[in-house]
Formats: sequence, structure tokens, C-alpha cells
Amino acid sequence: MTWSYPNGFSVSQAIAYANFCQQAYFQYYVLANTPPDFGYPAFTKFMQLPPSGYRLLYNLWYNEGVFEWDPVYFGYVACSQTDSTQVVIAIRGTENSEEWYDDIMDSMQVNSPIQNSQGLVHQGFAIIYNGQAGADGKGLLYYTPPSGPLVPPTSADQPVPLSTVLSGAKSVVVTGHSLGAALSVLLTLDIALNIKCPVSSYNFASPMVGDPIFANCFNQLLGETTPPISANYRVANGMDVVPNLPSNVFYAPGSPQEWNYMQVNGYCPVDSGILSVLADAHSLSNYAIGLNNLNGPPQAVTSSQRGAAGLRSIPRWQDKKTKPSQRAA
Repeated sequence: MTWSYPNGFSVSQAIAYANFCQQAYFQYYVLANTPPDFGYPAFTKFMQLPPSGYRLLYNLWYNEGVFEWDPVYFGYVACSQTDSTQVVIAIRGTENSEEWYDDIMDSMQVNSPIQNSQGLVHQGFAIIYNGQAGADGKGLLYYTPPSGPLVPPTSADQPVPLSTVLSGAKSVVVTGHSLGAALSVLLTLDIALNIKCPVSSYNFASPMVGDPIFANCFNQLLGETTPPISANYRVANGMDVVPNLPSNVFYAPGSPQEWNYMQVNGYCPVDSGILSVLADAHSLSNYAIGLNNLNGPPQAVTSSQRGAAGLRSIPRWQDKKTKPSQRAA
């Protein structure tokens, strides 16, 4: 079977941006004192943040506390060391029970949190991106990196507005995996409509973010120069069910309301092999295998590759057992 891909799609670039996402996961593991699932290899031995050739600009945090300040690491902003106007924003996926609640139980739809956009979006994604419809000041927050070891920000620390984060950028690539991919769709649209900086997206295993009106609002900007979304590359593993969720017609638990979802354009299919289902076809490591398979004959995932993955995402259901101050490396 022959697949077609959007203009400009690059396998090597996709693998590179998957590595950006992987580093966001590893940083979360370090800060949360959470060991990798398999214990091999130790992520602290090969973690490099940001990836080689880039300089860290900001860290992304989200306050998961309801009655207390409980910031959780979600990703980072970096720029090229050779051209500081070239910026990458990387966002990790779901990693604890609070985020699973936002993913699954908050599946009702609300108005898009992106100013100047249209349509309805998944309530859980909207809350993580922009708080309770932006009214509570929560959502993804950008903080300047500390001069010493990375520690969670305090409630007294002031986040940096997105407009300031991208004030010197001439192009932005947003990348994310799973929940991070859904958030990257929202962020890409926000940058295009409200920051008006050229932006592209490489996202992996993204669930559907909103209804057809929202998806069409996003799709109409693809390839446009003003507002500019130059490209959206939505990488989806054929063995992974998440890109097909929530179901096209979805009834939220306890609600008679029917919610309609539709994927955004930019579909880039990969195949990690039938055996990857046993190793979690949703994992970022199996997405990397699927991308590598585009460069040659497909190969099934091996036991050593499963062991070295260190990233599961779907099976991980863990409660945070430590306070923010105790989750620092």
C-alpha cells in the first residue's frame, strides 16, 4: 500500500521532533521522581534538555491543584543556537491520574479557548490549555528557567505571556505527543490567530480536539500566510486507537448531550507493526519505529526496543504521592 503525505513532510524532521517530545517526558520523570516503566536504560544517562543544537528559553507548567498550588512540568520552549528566531515548543502527553481525568472524564465540549477561533473543543483539553475558559488564570504557563537546578515555580513567580515568549520568533514549530499533541493543535491555532507568527506543527498520536467547526477553522489556515499555519503534520500510527478518539459521536458520562468530533488535516500515517500492540502502539517509542519504517522495509518491534522505550503513556495510571517541592530532581 502506498501512502501520500502533505507537502513538505520530512521523516527525519518528524523523528527529530519526536525526540523533543521525548525529552519533555524525561524531564517530567526527573522532576516527579518517577522511574521509567522498565528501568532500562536509566533516562538520566541520556536525557539532554533541550536537544543538541538548541538553547532553553522557557519551561511550561500547569497547576493541577484545586485548593493548593501544585505545578506540574509539561514541556519547554527552545531556540536554535545558530538562529534564535527559530523556536520549538515541545509538550509531553498524559502521565498521571489528574491528567487522565481531563482526558477521559472531561470529554464534554466547550467553546474554543482560542481567541478569534470558532467551534467547540474537548473540555479537558481546553482546561489544561487555558484554565476554566481562561477565567481562573490557570492553564499552560511559561516560566523563565531558574539559574540553578530546575525546580517548580512558586505561586509568587510570574509567568511570561505567550506574546513575550515569541516576541523575537520568526518561525515556530509546535510538537507534542498524545495529550501534548492535542494541546499543540490549540497552541498552533493560538499562535496563528493571535501572535501572527509563522507556525507549523509536528504532532504524534493526537486525539480529536474539537467539532467539525473547530477543525474547519484550523484547516482553513493551513498553507495561508496571514494568519500563518504553514503546515500541520499529524503523525498517526495505524495500530494506535487514540487518533480515533473521542468517537465521532460521543456521549459524555452522565450526559444526554451528543458531542461531535472531527480530526484536523495533515494526516501522516505510520505503521509500527502488529507486534507493537503488545508494547503499546500509542507509545512515542513505537511512533519512532513507525517513522523509521518509512525509510525502509517495515520491521516488527523487538524485545530490546520495548525494554528501552521507557515511555508508555496509555498504561501509566499513577497518583502523585509527593508535594511539588519534593518532586524536584
